Amino acid sequence: GVLDFVYFMAMISACLAVVNFLPFPVVDGGHALFLIIEKIRGKPLGIRVMNVIQVIGLVMILMVFVYVTWNDISRIWGG
Repeated sequence: GVLDFVYFMAMISACLAVVNFLPFPVVDGGHALFLIIEKIRGKPLGIRVMNVIQVIGLVMILMVFVYVTWNDISRIWGG
């Protein structure tokens, strides 16, 4: 029903909010971490360093997505 749909949408929204604020460099939590590091150091990280960290974070998140997808597909085909 409608109430179940609203509950489902609320759960998805809450889960996305938690994942978005994890300290991975690509999401908002990573940007907050960069701001904390900048406040402690008194100057921002170099552009090259930030780019490398962003790429590493993106690769980590993509690896998690591939792992989860692989796990789902193997579960469907395997039994």
